[in-house]
Amino acid sequence: MESMPENKTPKGGGEGQPEALSQRTKRGFVWSQIGGMLDYGLYLAFSVLIARAIGVQGFGLYGTVVSYASLGLILTILGMERATHVYAAPLAVNEPAKMIYLIRRFLAVRASMGAVVAAVFLVSAGPAMTYLGQPEVGTLLGWMGPYIISMGLTGLFMAYFSAKLELRNSRLLKALMQLLNVGGAFWIYQRGGSVGVVLALLSVTSVLTMLSLGWMTRNVFSGRAEKVDLAPVYSFCRSQTVIENTAFITGKNADILLLNLLLAGTLQVGYYNISAALVLAISTMFVVGTGDVALTATSIMVQMREPAQLMLAWRFRVKCSVLLTVPFMVFAFGIAPIIVATLLDRSFLPAVDVFRVAVAGQILISLIGAAPTPTFSSPRTAMKPSAMSGW
Repeated sequence: MESMPENKTPKGGGEGQPEALSQRTKRGFVWSQIGGMLDYGLYLAFSVLIARAIGVQGFGLYGTVVSYASLGLILTILGMERATHVYAAPLAVNEPAKMIYLIRRFLAVRASMGAVVAAVFLVSAGPAMTYLGQPEVGTLLGWMGPYIISMGLTGLFMAYFSAKLELRNSRLLKALMQLLNVGGAFWIYQRGGSVGVVLALLSVTSVLTMLSLGWMTRNVFSGRAEKVDLAPVYSFCRSQTVIENTAFITGKNADILLLNLLLAGTLQVGYYNISAALVLAISTMFVVGTGDVALTATSIMVQMREPAQLMLAWRFRVKCSVLLTVPFMVFAFGIAPIIVATLLDRSFLPAVDVFRVAVAGQILISLIGAAPTPTFSSPRTAMKPSAMSGW
């Protein structure tokens, strides 16, 4: 995929194209923000209900299994979401047939890798975790294949909609599925249920999300495709894979896995997982709309030679992160015991210290310009100088 030559108008471009892309970007931001706030707000409600329903130790077991499943998921990511924003977004403007070809290749690779990882988990999770002295984790983890496959494909479908700056329906669908999770969590809270029931609920809703998004992107499977040079794309994916794996190793999921290996079955794992869930929600809820949309917009600006707008977009991104998250997180740090005792109950108060440490770390990340943009759960138009002045 070659860069567009300097000083040439993009194919299909015109005087009104930058303004049109500016409007699409703004609409994409609004819908990404609305859908993201619903998604993470409902995720917080889900986490609170489940923690209350299965207790600290059960929530630790639940977090451990999901973290191991995320380890499997990271093996299928391979930088393809980011590559969709960086390479497919510019193609969506002028060469949609090439974008379709790229997305098809990504979906084929992701589905194949997901199937392999799911098969490995099914066969080896039980014996491996039994060897580590955690047979219950192994039993539950062996059946997380559908979750891994569906979450992987869902991530690509969402990246596709973001690259096209068409986020209303996909974001609202994800929020609806999260609402189903909350409904299921409330049922479990009222009637009682095990960690296995919670994981089954997540697997069912993740598969439903994947199938729904697949139907919404059916034109990708039936539309005309035009071959593109994949060499630079694969090179980008390799470097991005290194970054993603490093982020995983230094992130929440790896922390939970390490805690589980050292302190298996103890309350400390549950306290950490509860704190991580609370911090993820409050640090991401108000800035989720700036993630993938910003990456899509800046990719198009680079392709169409708009350095002034690229600088303006990045400035907006960083300011948005600081202004919308830091005051809220500072306040949460100050009233951490009230938050934990109100959302959960006083038996969860030992999680307060961990919660405060995690919040402090997230505040530092925001202040240095690395806004929280979750990978699964974490980063993601040609415009004239006046086109984004309203931002």
